[in-house]
Amino acid sequence: MDAAGAKQKDQAAVITSMIIGQVILLGICNFFYALNRVGFPAGLSSVSRTYHFSVLQTTTLGTVFLLGQALADIPVGYLVDRVSRKVLLFWGVMGIGATTALFTFLTFNYSTALIWRVLFGVTEGVTNITLIATLGAMLPKRRGTLVSFNGASNALGSFVGPIGLALMIRSMGQWQMPLQIFSVATAIWSIIILFVLRVSDKDFPAMAEHKKRMPVGEGLGKAMARLFKNLRFCSGLVIFVFNAVALWGFAGVGAYILAHYKGLSTVFAATVLGTSYGIGGFGAPFVGYLSDKVGRWKPILVIALLNVASLAIMFCTPIVTHWVLIVTGLVFGCGQSSIYYMGYSVVQDRVDLDQVGLATGTTGAIGYLLGAFSGALIGFITQSAGYVTAVYIVLIVPELIVALGAIFVVAPDERAKKAAIAASYAG
Repeated sequence: MDAAGAKQKDQAAVITSMIIGQVILLGICNFFYALNRVGFPAGLSSVSRTYHFSVLQTTTLGTVFLLGQALADIPVGYLVDRVSRKVLLFWGVMGIGATTALFTFLTFNYSTALIWRVLFGVTEGVTNITLIATLGAMLPKRRGTLVSFNGASNALGSFVGPIGLALMIRSMGQWQMPLQIFSVATAIWSIIILFVLRVSDKDFPAMAEHKKRMPVGEGLGKAMARLFKNLRFCSGLVIFVFNAVALWGFAGVGAYILAHYKGLSTVFAATVLGTSYGIGGFGAPFVGYLSDKVGRWKPILVIALLNVASLAIMFCTPIVTHWVLIVTGLVFGCGQSSIYYMGYSVVQDRVDLDQVGLATGTTGAIGYLLGAFSGALIGFITQSAGYVTAVYIVLIVPELIVALGAIFVVAPDERAKKAAIAASYAG
């Protein structure tokens, strides 16, 4: 490689202060996304008592919003590659705040509760896919680092959300007002980002470049057909999709199981959830950075196996101390968050830059569609065979599949890519 080529390669991998500033602003969007999403399950027991929901109804309510997210992800992924990312984020974040508030005012029975949670999921889909697709297209050579950096803000929101909501419920004696406080703060931030965010094509060369490659007049159907003809993309889905099933099963009803079946207080169960997705999630940026350096399959394999061990200890061991629950929750949260973001990076690595948004949205849609039913499946299996069996089937087995995917899908692809690069240099 000549000196000019080496210089261009170095510049393409530099994370500038401009990028850092926008990543922080995007991270604050993700904070409010996580605050509302992970905070809500901490109030599930209170909501359930208010409306006298059954176990199956309650567990379904914990994850049904993922159905709305799945419905939104593909159209949003298509639009991210073509329209204003700032406008999409405004409507997504504003929608999160609005639907959270409307749930408190206009829920009259189980049917209306489901409607508001599905609509909440739609707005979350707009926010999440826009965030991750934008981060993935900013600087492709540092994709793992930037996408996983989003995990830090997600971690903070996931920590503050459930613990803050649980404490406010205990203090106020109701769940409606705490959720309304969350919704107002979220709506205010959605207005602020209209004035401070800069994520247009002209701000980032990689984004501008991908627009040039996009086929003129390509509709969603043709874009999807082109995406699924890419077998590398299809095989790469295994990491995100199966991790999503375990992730949302735990996030949606993990605190409920700990409180209802393991005898923990609502506040402590929320603390375990908050520690898991909160403090644990701060490890994701470091794992993402590592994956940019050593490849993605090794971190994914190790972390998936640690997730299996953590779940077995938390839910399947008869007597576990509070400290053990906190530590295993911390390990699991770090692992879940890391694989979640690396799962997106894996599929983004396997597509052309002009399809990063659509690949991100499609991956999220499939994962969230399956994850949407993980809570209901846990409830169904729990009623017929006990919660331990449900944990094995819905949480542990998917993580084992992720570990196998790292070995048999991601590793061979990375070795082939390195061999191709080495051959091009030799030539």
